[in-house]
Amino acid sequence: VDPSAENKEYVNTGLLLDWTYVIFVVTVVCMIAFALWQFVTVLKSNPKSALMSLGVVALFAVMLFVTYSMGDGTPLQGLNADSQSYNTSFWLKVTDMSVSYTHLRAHETPEHLVCRLLLEKKK
Repeated sequence: VDPSAENKEYVNTGLLLDWTYVIFVVTVVCMIAFALWQFVTVLKSNPKSALMSLGVVALFAVMLFVTYSMGDGTPLQGLNADSQSYNTSFWLKVTDMSVSYTHLRAHETPEHLVCRLLLEKKK
């Protein structure tokens, strides 16, 4: 790495990005698998609850689609040659999607906790 270069070449950026994508895909696959497993196991004893859990997965998919649609796919300027493979509309929108989703979850969490505590208090 040449410290005087205008655009520094970071050695492990590609590896870090690859692992980030692998972890993201594994997380989504596990979430869907566990939701389907819960749906199947609860379906016999409580069909209404099973449908609610399936609805949560559907809402998650809708939220991912909406946040992907909101992403900006405009290519970035001034990146080094190694970064150009990720400078596509798809990867830029996926990056924006993860940031938007995390931002939405950060704002939703406190209200969700308060609602859950109030519902538990009523029982």
